[in-house]
Amino acid sequence: MTQRQPKYGEVWIYDLAYPLEMEIGHMGTLDGLAKAVGATELNADDVQIVQLKTVEELGLPAFLEMAYGVAQTDMAGMEDTFAKLSGSIAVLRSGAFPSDGITQPPNDQATLVTVLSEELATPTSLTPLTSEASSGTVTPEPAPARKPKSDARIGGMVAMAALVLMFVLVGLMVWIGG
Repeated sequence: MTQRQPKYGEVWIYDLAYPLEMEIGHMGTLDGLAKAVGATELNADDVQIVQLKTVEELGLPAFLEMAYGVAQTDMAGMEDTFAKLSGSIAVLRSGAFPSDGITQPPNDQATLVTVLSEELATPTSLTPLTSEASSGTVTPEPAPARKPKSDARIGGMVAMAALVLMFVLVGLMVWIGG
């Protein structure tokens, strides 16, 4: 068994055996895949099960480039490996794995095909603003003070409460007498 800690930005490609593929499809859980790759659990947000026939027209390398930002140069020389794949694959980003890493057991349910790297986005350079409008700071105006309640409003609130109380009492008397 191989102990490994996935690194940020890695994309792990596993070839799935038909029984595991069916288990994932019918059970709707990734527990079998987690066990097959040696993880205690998997974060489903970073796992994608891909039926190869759905990306056949596009091609697996183009799919990985478009969906995961894997550089074509990273996949150079893997055409034969990708051509041998059939059925379904699991694409796991590094965020799918638990923080304590994985202990990859030898098995025939999920075979590691390759580990690729996502191209990390380069930060855009920001041009500082130089106009007069961009200088200084903006201070928000303080919220206006609440006006005190007028005597008429307070009187209306008391009258409404009295009317509600009388309505409840009359309803209670009708219910008891009815």
